[in-house]
Amino acid sequence: MKIRRPIIDKGALVLILIMVAVVDVLITIRSAADGYPPKLSHLPAEVLAYSTMTAVTYGMYLAIEGAGRRFRLTGRIVAAVVTAVIASFVHLPMISLIFRHMTDFPTRSWSELYDFGRIYTMVIPFMFNGAGLVAYCFHRDVLARERQLAEAQQMAQEAQLLALRYQINPHFLFNTLNAASTLVLERRNQAAETMLLRLAAFFRLTLTLDPRQAIPLVREIELQRTYLAIEQTRFGDELKVRIKLPPVLEHALVPALLLQPLVENAVKHTLGGEGAEIFIAAHAVGGTLRLEVTNTIQRHQAPGTGTGLRNVAERLAAEYGEAASLDIEPREDRFRVILTLPLVLAERPRIAA
Repeated sequence: MKIRRPIIDKGALVLILIMVAVVDVLITIRSAADGYPPKLSHLPAEVLAYSTMTAVTYGMYLAIEGAGRRFRLTGRIVAAVVTAVIASFVHLPMISLIFRHMTDFPTRSWSELYDFGRIYTMVIPFMFNGAGLVAYCFHRDVLARERQLAEAQQMAQEAQLLALRYQINPHFLFNTLNAASTLVLERRNQAAETMLLRLAAFFRLTLTLDPRQAIPLVREIELQRTYLAIEQTRFGDELKVRIKLPPVLEHALVPALLLQPLVENAVKHTLGGEGAEIFIAAHAVGGTLRLEVTNTIQRHQAPGTGTGLRNVAERLAAEYGEAASLDIEPREDRFRVILTLPLVLAERPRIAA
């Protein structure tokens, strides 16, 4: 789910071409003021110098972008300053050779080229280019984050719609109500009432969710526990459920209905034989939250289409980008899905003294 940026960033390249053009115009104006007006015969040298500065500045962009992925804005600023100094030392001999061999400008020795004044005047244009690139990267990241939030909200709404559609799915309702009717005929009224109450609770929990907001993990687990309780009422001892949620993680924030596709898949693929079990667990690993859904596999069942896993992976990518991941561990008799996402704890309400 990592977001890979292209090696050739068209937006950055266009910005670099504009900035280098501005720098080139200013240098030409200064040269004219110093008594070296532009000549038509100098055009090939000017084009080559423009191209080399463009290439060196794009190298600065790659360094700034790489530093930003690891150290964010601070890393980009530091990278811009450092690469501007390095670029000036690299570009200075290049343009000196170009104008020495392709124009009639006075030839200067290497010691004259590398005096403080010339290096200083060469660093300034690259500092200008670096500042523009840092601003571009920051603006692009803000837009990308806004786009991710919009996609996350849309996918959350779609997840709720899918949950509601599953709730009113005739097959699901028929099986649940038919199971309750059977319990009544068997004079197991208490069990029938329990099943109907769990069904009502399942509706209430999902209908009151706001898909645009993250919810505490304890509430997400409560939803899955209610859903699994309905299935256990239908299938009896055939389905065993274990849930491990440490108290310290109860208030960890997760996208609403994140686990539902995984739990539905687990129920679908674990039933049909002895020893059917579903295990949901939460762990804190460093600054990340690790959620696991493990289910037994019946050998006679056909493999799934992977739609549920793909939907969850896309939702994590939209919500957290590279900070989240989905991994699977298929085994002969068990299937495990591991979600890793940033650990963010909700603020607990304070009790007034």
